[in-house]
Amino acid sequence: MTISNIINNDDIAVSSNFDVEIKKSDIGLSDLPNELLIKIFSYLSAKDRSACSQVSTHLGNVCLQVKENTINYVLQELGQELKKMVQYIPARYIAKFNRNKITAKDVVANLDPTRIHAYNLGSLYRVMAAPFCFDVDVRNNYDHSIRDLDIESSLSKCLNMAKRINAIANDVLDRNLPRVWERVVQRNSEIPQLQSAKQIREWLDDSTNQSKIEKVTWLDLTRSDIELIPPEVNLFSNLRKVYTQDSELWSFPTVFHAHSILSNSLKNVECADLKFYLPEELRF
Repeated sequence: MTISNIINNDDIAVSSNFDVEIKKSDIGLSDLPNELLIKIFSYLSAKDRSACSQVSTHLGNVCLQVKENTINYVLQELGQELKKMVQYIPARYIAKFNRNKITAKDVVANLDPTRIHAYNLGSLYRVMAAPFCFDVDVRNNYDHSIRDLDIESSLSKCLNMAKRINAIANDVLDRNLPRVWERVVQRNSEIPQLQSAKQIREWLDDSTNQSKIEKVTWLDLTRSDIELIPPEVNLFSNLRKVYTQDSELWSFPTVFHAHSILSNSLKNVECADLKFYLPEELRF
């Protein structure tokens, strides 16, 4: 377009310094390229996108694509966070989460073969958050209404909680391993007194200590300040009984789902007066 064409165009005004300004246009939102619309709508909340999807079939399809993109992204991120978490919370709801078997289209159409829906996401949320509810930040950000939310919002809640927990997990595990170790030493004279989590892990990794490790058959954590049972306890392969009454645990220690013996007899993990109640179907 030449400068004369611009000057003679009714829809464009040219100022004295040749700045071009749009006066009027018939271009509407639906005339924008889909790629741009998807980018714009990705900044909207799920509620606002739902309202926009009612405007036209075209915008409805755009909103559906944004929803699928968002769910795909959150599923990928959540899968990565749960892969870290399963190392210290090997609960079945976490361990069985398989990102590769879930697609956004399955979730949106409620055809997901793994039955990921708001109810199951609520269970996943409870299982991963419950052990860490001794932490004020986790407790204050816990959303009891997650089962009443839509899929997209539930996934987002799960992802945010998983990130929050993984951010503090290492410090929590390092703090609690020596506390558990102290109780192991009290009942097993062949186990040495060790002060740090690093020393304990090195001793457990030493194959020459295997015979001593195998002699530990029960663990008494009653009336202790233990907040979370670290996964290293599962190295005591002959452990058959665990007592946790009147401790600082907030929920059933699902860490024993990964134990070679206790995983088949979790009722031998005795708990009482837990602050966060997990139904039996989530415990076992």
